Amino acid sequence: MVVTVPATTTSTGYLTSYNLAPAGVVTVDVRNGSTIIIAHTPSAGWNVVAAEDIVAELRSTVTFSDGITDVNFEVRLVDGVLVPTVTSTAVAPSTTTGNTVAGGGSNT
Repeated sequence: MVVTVPATTTSTGYLTSYNLAPAGVVTVDVRNGSTIIIAHTPSAGWNVVAAEDIVAELRSTVTFSDGITDVNFEVRLVDGVLVPTVTSTAVAPSTTTGNTVAGGGSNT
């Protein structure tokens, strides 16, 4: 399931902070014609699991997770304008299997 999450913004020129409630805040800027992550700060109970500036594609991405939900943030520079996209994806639950005892029986 993918859910689009609204982000609130605060900006000065290109320097822009996106509040990705409840996951955290990402601050980006434009330098040398491409986006760059200045800061990414997770909220309590959340972690940053990935952050990347993809200079050749004029975009930056940050993924926050609380173990239940991943919030994926991407910002692109399009015609001189920062264009953010935020999606939320449920994390697949881990699966466990029963123990197998030598001889093929199960330990139940």
